[in-house]
Amino acid sequence: MVVAVGNLAGLWMDLSNDIGDLETLKRRFEGCFNLKWAEVMTRADMPFSYHQHWNAYMAVSDLKPLSNMPLPTMLADFRNRQIQVFQVLAG
Repeated sequence: MVVAVGNLAGLWMDLSNDIGDLETLKRRFEGCFNLKWAEVMTRADMPFSYHQHWNAYMAVSDLKPLSNMPLPTMLADFRNRQIQVFQVLAG
């Protein structure tokens, strides 16, 4: 497991059901985030069947891994400082 912190830079959750091919998905992704699919997408080279059932896409800026702090300690510290936390499982 990797624990990292960063800033939420964008979120695309209103994916419509009419996205029927990879080119349409890429075009709408790039329109939402103003970023090139091939430059930022994990497994960008995978076929449409790999990506078509994802429920959302997010952009994170200033992402930094945290290897020196256990997750419960980090979450408690953030809560104490009133920092909003989004716990995301990506796979």
